[in-house]
Order: sequence, then C-alpha cells, then structure tokens
Amino acid sequence: KTREVYFVLAFAFVSQMGLGFSGSFLGRYVVELGYGQGLVGVLSAVSALSEVPILLFAAPIVRRWGEIRLLMASCFFMVVRIALIGIGLVPTMVIGQLMQSVTYMTVYYSCTRYVAENVLPDRQSQGQSVLVMVQSGLAMLVANMAGGLIGDTLGMQMSFFISAGLVLMGTLVVVAAYRAHLSRCR
Repeated sequence: KTREVYFVLAFAFVSQMGLGFSGSFLGRYVVELGYGQGLVGVLSAVSALSEVPILLFAAPIVRRWGEIRLLMASCFFMVVRIALIGIGLVPTMVIGQLMQSVTYMTVYYSCTRYVAENVLPDRQSQGQSVLVMVQSGLAMLVANMAGGLIGDTLGMQMSFFISAGLVLMGTLVVVAAYRAHLSRCR
C-alpha cells in the first residue's frame, strides 16, 4: 500500500545483520575469552527471558511509538548491544543479552505487524515471505559471511566492534533516506 515498506525492510535487514552476527559468533567469542559453554548457555537464557516483557506489552508499545520509530530505536540499541558484548566482560555481555527484548522482539513484532496492516489483503503471505527472506535469508547470509571473515582476519573482539560500526552506519543511512522520503512526501 505504501513505499514505506521498503524502509521497514531496510531496518529489518540492518537490525538482523547485527543480531545474526551476535547470535552466530557469541559462543565462539565467549570461549575465546576463556569462559566455558556454561556462560554461553546462561547468556542465551538471559536473552530469551528478556523477550517476555516485550511479548506481553508489544501491542501498547507499538500503538504508542509506531513501527518506524521502534525500528529506528531498535537498530540503535543493536549497536549498543553488540558493543557491550564486544567489551568482553561478563556483566557487559549480560547487559547486552538483556537487550534482546529491544533489539529483536521489537523488530520482529513491528515488522510483522506493519506488513500485516500495510500489505494488500491478497498479498499477506507474500509480504511476510519477503520479510523472512530479508531477515532470515539475506541479512543472516551477510552477517555470517562478513562476521566470519572479519573474525578470522582481525579477531573476534574487533569483529564485534566492527559489526557495531557497520550496524550504526547502516542505521544512519536508512534513517537519512527515510527522512528524505518524508520530506519529498510533504
């Protein structure tokens, strides 16, 4: 129904690149830091549990802030999350994993809701499929390939900081493009 959907997909891509990188390389990084698999399990549990409040209150949060604002904020939070994990201290990694709620669940809910409300009625399944292809396909492919290459070349800690920088740059580009789009529409 609107061209704004391209920005929703772009924010989803940027956010999922960060999430995909973090999810794929957190275990390797934790072990490289000298911690055990037990910490990886604890960090994963913290991440999963942090989603519960957003799941309970997602609808009122989206009604109050709107999908696009939440997507923008989630992308900026993703930068902070990846950088906190990159610091490599258990407390900062726990805080980073607690941010799963505002870096993944807000994106997931906002995107699926946006597509459900703004895609033509006979194109609902296609709209959701495109979203999944962008998030689970393209973004994960880029995150895993680039993350592995950067990690092998510069080390895992540096790859977390580079990933945070790339997510920040991607977010700023999409925000600037979205603002330009809004200016043209006025």
